[in-house]
Amino acid sequence: MRRISSHLTNRWLLHLFGIFLFVFILSRIDLEETLQILLNTNLTYLSAALILLIPLILTKAWRWQFLMRIQDINYPLKDSFLMYSTGMFIGIITPGKLGDFIKILYLQKDGHSFGKSSVSVFIDRLFDLLSLLFIGYISLFVFISLFEEQIIILSIFFIVTALIFILLVYKKGLNKKILRRFYILFIPERYKKNIRINFNDFYRDLHLLSKRGLVLVAIATIIGWIIYFAMTYLLMLSLDIDMPVLYLISCVSISGVISLIPISISGIGTRDAIFIVLFSHIGLSKESAIAFSTLILLAYMITAGVGLFTWFKKPIDKIFA
Repeated sequence: MRRISSHLTNRWLLHLFGIFLFVFILSRIDLEETLQILLNTNLTYLSAALILLIPLILTKAWRWQFLMRIQDINYPLKDSFLMYSTGMFIGIITPGKLGDFIKILYLQKDGHSFGKSSVSVFIDRLFDLLSLLFIGYISLFVFISLFEEQIIILSIFFIVTALIFILLVYKKGLNKKILRRFYILFIPERYKKNIRINFNDFYRDLHLLSKRGLVLVAIATIIGWIIYFAMTYLLMLSLDIDMPVLYLISCVSISGVISLIPISISGIGTRDAIFIVLFSHIGLSKESAIAFSTLILLAYMITAGVGLFTWFKKPIDKIFA
């Protein structure tokens, strides 16, 4: 318990870098102009954008529900929505991947092993992560003059990753060994003593996902991204920012990838910094970048608010026990 507490403290200290970066950015911009941009926000567009949060969470909850059904874990969409929203709430307000573990704890509470419970959460998270990395990688080409070296490095990385994936598909024994390594990294310390049982459950249920299932999960992931980009487009319109849709998607995607670096909370600081760089590249002010980033943070906070509400509707005890 003491080790977990110390680990969480270190993670929080690391995440404070983003707060310091944000404070530094605020000291270098015109705060009056930024506030004026925010005060002139078009509330109709803003409201429409924030309303899209509900179908966005519902789409993600349905995808998770579908993955659970494949494992013969059956919950109504309402409960899946409540659990998924709570996971997002915990993920937003805490460092690390605690939001994912909340969903696993819900399933464990209903009698499923950690290994079995983690399959749907692992795949759900993996689709979000891989799709973000892919969109972020493509987005770099929109700003190719800024990210020429990064594009070369990432291209090599993706080629090597693809070759490893092909090798794993044909080498069943090897893919089990490598998956076990990733699985150990994925689970918290308290479960590692039962690694053999947990991993066997995990590996067995992982193979239940068919090609048709993968296609449906991919479609749900694409729909989720369409809703998310539509929301950010409406946020942009609410601030009367003139930017081509392709640039908008690229800015949001690249900032999303940068936000994966564990040095901030909810992307505060890192997202603002990357928006300033990308917005200025196409002639937009730093103040517009910060105003847009602030509205995205507002969307995160409202998502957390929905998750807080669902937490009270479907609580779970002893998260850190």
